[in-house]
Amino acid sequence: MQNYINQLSDDILEACRVAEIQDQLNSHEDDDEGEAAIQSAENFVYGDTEPLSSITGIAPIVLPPPERLTQEQKSQLAGVLEKLLIIKKFLPEFPHQLPMHRRYQFLREMWSEEFAPPLTGHVHVQFCQYIPEECPFPEYCDHCGEFDDNIVEIHSPFDEDDFNDDFDPNSFFDGPAPF
Repeated sequence: MQNYINQLSDDILEACRVAEIQDQLNSHEDDDEGEAAIQSAENFVYGDTEPLSSITGIAPIVLPPPERLTQEQKSQLAGVLEKLLIIKKFLPEFPHQLPMHRRYQFLREMWSEEFAPPLTGHVHVQFCQYIPEECPFPEYCDHCGEFDDNIVEIHSPFDEDDFNDDFDPNSFFDGPAPF
């Protein structure tokens, strides 16, 4: 199996090399950065999506199931897959302390997901939903706690009953409503 992992790693690194060359060639075509940013935002929201495997050129079937790999093999593949994603303008967001071998399963699972290929900037790929009870990295996550610390409860000065069918917005003004 190690020979296969080494060959696959080499293939992914070759895809990285090709992607870097394409990116360099494409960067000379962008004269108007503002226009490119607008096109990229529109593409992200409204653009056609395609499987990540099509964007990267690495078919999901070539990525072995995690249970068939050693920790070292998972680490090896996770490292080159992350490198390819970053070159293709995808930033997988993992907790800083998460071991590389634990990343492989998440990277492999996203390989069949669909994305709009980024034209400029980067697409941040999040695996944590910021809900501590549902966190996939409970012992490593530095995102959930950070989010919990920033939650502020907002209290409305109105009761739920204030907004019924009889609600009159003019009741908030002393004189005629300004609208």
